[in-house]
Amino acid sequence: MSGLTEADKQRWQKQFVAPSRDYLESIWRRSQDAVPDLTDLTDRRRRMIHVIDRYDMVPMPEDASRYDFCITECYLWLCSTLPRDEAARYLDRVKTALAQGGWSSGDIQSWAHGELAFTIATTDRHEEDLAVGRDFGPNYETVECTLISKGFPRERIAHESPWAVLNSGVRTPGTRVSNPIVVEDLAELLPLLPAQVELGGGASLELGIPPLNYLHNVYGLYTQDNQFAYGDTDVLPERLLPDPAAFYTKQAAVPYARALAAKPNEFYRLLAELHASNLIVGPVITNNFDGLCSLVGLEELYVRRYDEAHIVPDIEFHPAARSLLVVGSHADRRRVQQAAKQKGLKVIYVDPESYVDHDGRIIPYPLEKLEADDLLVRLAASTFAEKLRATLA
Repeated sequence: MSGLTEADKQRWQKQFVAPSRDYLESIWRRSQDAVPDLTDLTDRRRRMIHVIDRYDMVPMPEDASRYDFCITECYLWLCSTLPRDEAARYLDRVKTALAQGGWSSGDIQSWAHGELAFTIATTDRHEEDLAVGRDFGPNYETVECTLISKGFPRERIAHESPWAVLNSGVRTPGTRVSNPIVVEDLAELLPLLPAQVELGGGASLELGIPPLNYLHNVYGLYTQDNQFAYGDTDVLPERLLPDPAAFYTKQAAVPYARALAAKPNEFYRLLAELHASNLIVGPVITNNFDGLCSLVGLEELYVRRYDEAHIVPDIEFHPAARSLLVVGSHADRRRVQQAAKQKGLKVIYVDPESYVDHDGRIIPYPLEKLEADDLLVRLAASTFAEKLRATLA
């Protein structure tokens, strides 16, 4: 995005910088699907990715009164544990991609490309695996690739974070009752107000902000047949290294660029009105990076996925809240709901149980966890807002 104005700059400050959300962090590991079976000699492969990008608006060289929106700092750690022959092929592919991108070699393990540095390290058995007694056997080795921009603040890289996520084990799927209580008449919700809100990505999707699986595609987490990618099926080196500038500007930065361009819709406006009338209370609890609530004057409690084990048990729900209204929050974002139930709050889900992906396809996305006393409103966020407004009139 180029040619942005001072007004855009002020919005950026309010939406992202003030709430300290100008950095986007993601961690993925193969054990999201399954822990490598160390008894299976044919498949002990593992892949972990840790990404931290910082975004900013900087004055354009040719016109300091206008701004470019860009990634100013980046860090990517890609760690693969593979059979030795596959690891050798993988290293060859990485080095071929570096050559295609014109990276200059400092030594046999480091390369440079403008402000970017890239290193490779190989180990027979990683020290983190040694520490917890993981042994992949003598036929496996670990390949660590690190890309980092010049001046990236090292204190932002908590090297133990991806290993802590790995050591937390496989995410346990939730359980769902066969016949959930589906609310058709929103008047049934009125006795459960005031409510506190937990906001997932559903409302953002309606505004054109890509879903999480957009970044799954960018970083090549899965193969075309929806298997977790590693080794021979890991396409990230060829996607990133030949043209890192294009990768970051045309792919990785898209979610932030879309969020900066988005305008709060009926759902966000109604949230603000309900908060002003005390029908919504407390901060909006969210793991969304887009900061759209701030644009309508709502306070947020930002709970990142990697911090939630420490933060969520200490959430102080508003004392006036009778329920937790969960809008478009899925999968492993369940700790807030569990904490609310422990406080005696009714949990109300607002979710169409489907979404439109970045290719325009309608993807079924049923809620994974629904308990017998939960309420489900099968509506998109903006439709829910329109119907609730009419109900309250």
